[in-house]
Amino acid sequence: MLSRKVIAIAAPARREIIQRLLLTQPQFELVGELSTAASLHLIAQLSVDIIILDCAAAQINPLAVLPQLRAHTRATQIIALSATNTADECALLHALGATAYVTLDQPGALLDALAAGRVSSPVRPAAQRATARTIALAQRHSRHAR
Repeated sequence: MLSRKVIAIAAPARREIIQRLLLTQPQFELVGELSTAASLHLIAQLSVDIIILDCAAAQINPLAVLPQLRAHTRATQIIALSATNTADECALLHALGATAYVTLDQPGALLDALAAGRVSSPVRPAAQRATARTIALAQRHSRHAR
């Protein structure tokens, strides 16, 4: 079976958790672990299938990083890990390029998002509807990040 290449951009403690979780899943190969998204060229060179982005890590600004990741890795699935579970954050991260949104306290949801390869969220469908203001904010920020 062909494995899907995964890179984790996360705080060290969460990278360790991600690594242990992926060891149980032979269809995924963890090919890189970074503390920041500063090495975008490395991510592009590795041709990864999935990026796990820890939005709760202090040294990572997902509002700036997501548009850059999208610009450098268009075919990559980006799973945003978050410490909170709010509709506004979910909508904003999706608008900026995340294909899935998972809270840190749900490792099973992370596995589901990895397997699904599509947009997903633990937020209830009614709460997923992004307001025009949230989308406009995301688009405005995305233009400024370029």
